[in-house]
Amino acid sequence: MMIDTGSTCNLLSFKEYNELPNKPTLHPTGNSVNGYGGNPLKIIGKFKTLIESKHAYADAVIYVSDNEKADNLLG
Repeated sequence: MMIDTGSTCNLLSFKEYNELPNKPTLHPTGNSVNGYGGNPLKIIGKFKTLIESKHAYADAVIYVSDNEKADNLLG
């Protein structure tokens, strides 16, 4: 997982999503997501989760891309 402070969303590849234990339910999204350079990414759904770091917790929406080679990003 890469941290990208220029990213406007959190992104997870479908491959990584499938490896999650107790996969969260994917919900449809009306948002479009563009990758670096403006190329559109196909998003198959989103889910809400709690992200934990050493000293903080944050609610987050994670968008799941159908591109198995997509970088996983925390925006």
